[in-house]
Amino acid sequence: MIEEIDAGLWLWDGLEEAKARRQTLQSHLAGLLHCPEAALKIVRDELGRPVIEEPATSIQFSQARRDGMVALAVSEQGAVGVDVEVPNDGPWQNTVAGDFFAPYERRWLSSLKDEERGDAFFRLWTGKEAVLKALGLGIAQGMAEPDFSDIMELRRPMTADHASVTAFGRRFHLKWWFPQMQSIPMVLCKAVEDP
Repeated sequence: MIEEIDAGLWLWDGLEEAKARRQTLQSHLAGLLHCPEAALKIVRDELGRPVIEEPATSIQFSQARRDGMVALAVSEQGAVGVDVEVPNDGPWQNTVAGDFFAPYERRWLSSLKDEERGDAFFRLWTGKEAVLKALGLGIAQGMAEPDFSDIMELRRPMTADHASVTAFGRRFHLKWWFPQMQSIPMVLCKAVEDP
């Protein structure tokens, strides 16, 4: 099943197998480019990001997967990244946030009410992941950037569905969605570099 979330953003479910994911994304990108699937050549750039080598195009894309869900984001405007997460009650608050988030971001999370922390964590995580994917970086380098502290206020959850942040001297516009597929709630974030 495919759902178009927004212009340049799609979400599939039921794609647990790597071969099915590759075939689906190849077919979808070929359709966007109006070319036969066999003519679409995807390679990895020097940072490891998948890029369309042939046919020549200004389209950049990013993909993310979680629990059989696959998100695809495309942009002609600049670098693009996407992340999708299925919220859960795991140890993210103490372990993941402590290991990866900037000090103010950790204080902000701790300042929220218990019932607000899950949504706040997954907004922050997906936003950071989407920007890092757009930059061609992974979480192994840490997630201190992008730093969301400029858009946070202690004891107040983020409620906007969009934000702008800076990472490594580059500015990104982020937008979040909260779709459900087969009654499974998700957090989805797309980051596009400002031209």
